[in-house]
Amino acid sequence: MGKSKKHSGVLTRTYSWKVVVGAFVLGYICSAIILYSMNTESSKTPSKQPSASQPAPTPTASPLAALQARTQTHPDDPASWAQLGHYYFDTHQFQPAIQAYEKSLSLNRANPSVLVDCGVMYRRIKNPQQAVKLFQEALVLQPDHLTALYNLGIVFHFDLQDSAQARTAWSRLLELNPQAKGPGNQTLRDFMDTMELE
Repeated sequence: MGKSKKHSGVLTRTYSWKVVVGAFVLGYICSAIILYSMNTESSKTPSKQPSASQPAPTPTASPLAALQARTQTHPDDPASWAQLGHYYFDTHQFQPAIQAYEKSLSLNRANPSVLVDCGVMYRRIKNPQQAVKLFQEALVLQPDHLTALYNLGIVFHFDLQDSAQARTAWSRLLELNPQAKGPGNQTLRDFMDTMELE
């Protein structure tokens, strides 16, 4: 293959350029053979055509279309409306998310997670008062709802400049989860300590 040389106690191997080029060409040829055999095998396999008794497959509907269709076929199902709201939430479509969440809540007001998600959307459209109402309503239903406590503190601190109310919400959160993260991915306890310095 190549020549071995010994330099100051270290054994090194030098390869001839012919070996390197030969290996490259061999790899190229093997790849071409494999690809050719894969293509000829797949062309020999007959393609399945739908028979008269089998309908042709329909294209998959988009997730949004499927969720919208579900709310049309099940208009009284709060979970369908909540799922549509989640889609809009995840795609940053705040007003449609609010409409879907509000519809879900009109059918079942006892879902604290939907109340919180709807509250987050109200915060995104700059309506912090409505966000606070929804977070507080969620906490009446589930006093240990960590996300509601966190977001309540966020809105009080950043939007309503009410650090005392933020501290109350976050202190409760820390009682439930001492390792809770705060804004900027620092611990919530550390963030609250910086609030005291302001």
